[in-house]
Amino acid sequence: MTQLGNYNLSDKVSNVFFLFFSKEKPGAPLLEPETCPVFAEEGTSLECECHHAITQQGSPPAFVSWLKDDNSSVLNISNVNKGQNGTEYTCRSVWEPTAALTQIVNYTLLVAYGPTYANVTSQKNLATITETLTLTCTSDEVYPSANFSWSVPCLTLNLTS
Repeated sequence: MTQLGNYNLSDKVSNVFFLFFSKEKPGAPLLEPETCPVFAEEGTSLECECHHAITQQGSPPAFVSWLKDDNSSVLNISNVNKGQNGTEYTCRSVWEPTAALTQIVNYTLLVAYGPTYANVTSQKNLATITETLTLTCTSDEVYPSANFSWSVPCLTLNLTS
């Protein structure tokens, strides 16, 4: 029967002990796509996970944490707001056998927020059925940029004398 795990092996030679163990460097830390969205909606919360791929944790495993919270591999952001748009967070992986082996991955929080108002203006207040009426829609800040569209129902006129 095979038992998986990390084992230490020592050998006694002339009353001197040698300790052998596996040193396998970890890969770079990864962000979990399901929990670290490209855009976070204003007013929502997120828990962005940072970790190593199972096959690249290293031996012994590296310690992964967000610089904002040195004890957690999960970045918690509550009530996301547009003031946080563009904020960069850093996840750090430190491998203890050579504490000099530190790797990082950055996450930039992009906050999706809508306008607080929209204003429609026109050069004319009225137009005849044969004239073109140009309407302009403006709003305050919005991210990512918004597309405005218009829908005008067709009118059927029955003209009788």
